[in-house]
Amino acid sequence: MGNSISQTVLQDHVKLLSDFSSGHAIDQDDRFWRELFAFPASLSSLPPSQVEHRVSDCCISLVSNNGRTQNFQTLLCKALELLKSTQKHPARAVSATNVIYLVRVLFKHLSDSLNAVQLATFSTDTPYTAADIQPSKGANLVSL
Repeated sequence: MGNSISQTVLQDHVKLLSDFSSGHAIDQDDRFWRELFAFPASLSSLPPSQVEHRVSDCCISLVSNNGRTQNFQTLLCKALELLKSTQKHPARAVSATNVIYLVRVLFKHLSDSLNAVQLATFSTDTPYTAADIQPSKGANLVSL
């Protein structure tokens, strides 16, 4: 039964993830965000590979479109708002946890698949060069 619930939850959100990653900017006040955050189950209880697969499907479009739409930045702002609201509305904790889980999966995929220049240009239409993201002279770098 758990697997059928996970399939339903993920299928219902594929369209929302597609909209999120599209070339259409989603306003902060749009009801889209409430729908996206309305997972009927905890994402962390679903098989991680399924969640990551569904989210990674939208990442290519997100990388292409986010410079214009800023939807990823709006997601981060909405996630912070939701986290803050859980102080007064504890019932929102599951939604807040799901949003953080979603952001984590997105960050993981983006950091695993983009190089430093691509990550820098991900959030802006302004093109960056490698020189733009080099550490300043005298910066202390820790080598691993």
